[in-house]
Amino acid sequence: MKQYIQISKNDYCQTLREADPNERYDGDDICHNHVIHGFYSVKEKECWDFVLDVEELHSRLYLVYVLYDTGDSFHSEENCIELIGVYSNIEDVLVIEEAIELDHRKYKKTKEHDYNPMKVLLPKSNKIQEISTCTWKGYFETFNTVETKTIKLLE
Repeated sequence: MKQYIQISKNDYCQTLREADPNERYDGDDICHNHVIHGFYSVKEKECWDFVLDVEELHSRLYLVYVLYDTGDSFHSEENCIELIGVYSNIEDVLVIEEAIELDHRKYKKTKEHDYNPMKVLLPKSNKIQEISTCTWKGYFETFNTVETKTIKLLE
């Protein structure tokens, strides 16, 4: 049986530089800040972020996410967030973090834009997860860090 969960978080934006109103294509430079509170168990028809098997659903889980910068020639955005996955054991988390870091080092070295999902074998769960890494790869994108936060079920 599947369980649908929604991550409870607040995202805040701070304008670092306002767009020049005289420049047609100029945009604000902004910085994002994120506060992650926990997770809710929701119904399939509601807005959900991840699907877990019921046996993986615990009152405490690990949320893995990536922080990166992006923009274009006319504006920049710092500290964007990409939620990667929710896991019930730390062994799987460590493998995910290591795979993302390794993929980033490989990309940084070669600058080859491999946008295919990365397949990672989760040792504890004994399943393969596909992780899209293209969000933080590109001409204007900069990978900052992969992080993990322990999250709890919210009432």
